[in-house]
Amino acid sequence: MAWEFDFLHLMQDMHSPISDTIFKLITKLGDKGIFCILLAICLLLVFKDKRMGLTVCLAIVTEFIVCNLILKNIIARDRPFWTSPDLNIIIKEPTDYSFPSGHTSVWFALCTGVFCWNKRWGIIATVVAALVAFSRLYLTVHFPTDVLGGAFVGIIMAIISYRATKYIDKKYSLENRFGIL
Repeated sequence: MAWEFDFLHLMQDMHSPISDTIFKLITKLGDKGIFCILLAICLLLVFKDKRMGLTVCLAIVTEFIVCNLILKNIIARDRPFWTSPDLNIIIKEPTDYSFPSGHTSVWFALCTGVFCWNKRWGIIATVVAALVAFSRLYLTVHFPTDVLGGAFVGIIMAIISYRATKYIDKKYSLENRFGIL
């Protein structure tokens, strides 16, 4: 765990007014998952093939349950700035536990769900997910292992959601019956 504090102190040494502003904006893309939820709804409403939207919606719902409702409360890991007062926080202090990172989890659920159906868009979403994950470290609100854990949860939930969507589509021929997939 000492290496994680060393890493966060390194992140803190990188702060400047410009990078602080940039990473505050980037981290807002994960606040409460709202932006990801809106993107998922757009995928469901805009495209004729609804499978990508369904995959992303399922991934976001399941990652929220696993990450925010179950793991954070079972593991109950303190945030870095709670245990190391020399880490300065420049955003509003989160009040929930640290592991796993919810911001990272929701974005990796989204980018993996998109990637399963469209590689090009998935790569773009992955770049944004990586930036959101890095912002959580830069802002010293998560340990590196929190971010890795969040990415893992998001990816796994998206893969399960992708397989579930394919199963539902195959078993019930939703496209032919209802014109929804």
